[in-house]
Amino acid sequence: ADIPAFRFLPEQLRFQMRCEMFTPTLMLHPLFREMALADNMAMARICCSTVAELAIRPGEELFPLGGQATKMFFMLSGTMEYVHHMSDGIHTTVQGGARICEVVLWSPWEHQGRMLATASTELLVLDSAKFRAVVKR
Repeated sequence: ADIPAFRFLPEQLRFQMRCEMFTPTLMLHPLFREMALADNMAMARICCSTVAELAIRPGEELFPLGGQATKMFFMLSGTMEYVHHMSDGIHTTVQGGARICEVVLWSPWEHQGRMLATASTELLVLDSAKFRAVVKR
């Protein structure tokens, strides 16, 4: 969530702050690293218009089985468990540094399992529709 006092900062400063906060995480992914090298302004627009922060508590669900997938997640910290609907109850542990649901950048997708936080977890959330609008420019 945004800090209320930040609303009073000049827009250009807020823009720069978002770039400083989100670019290092996004650049760990090869696509975003290449984008930043090829078109720094597009990368800045991605940081400012497509990315948000999300914190979830243990036991909270990131997404349900069968839900429409519209966001890619960059897991900054924490631990989650993914259970695929055809896994006979086998849980896969997902930890900080993981990228989740990348397929939504390229294709319509429905979640094939559910993801639950097992510890306090912080993520960056990239909205796929907004991302596609930026890269179409």
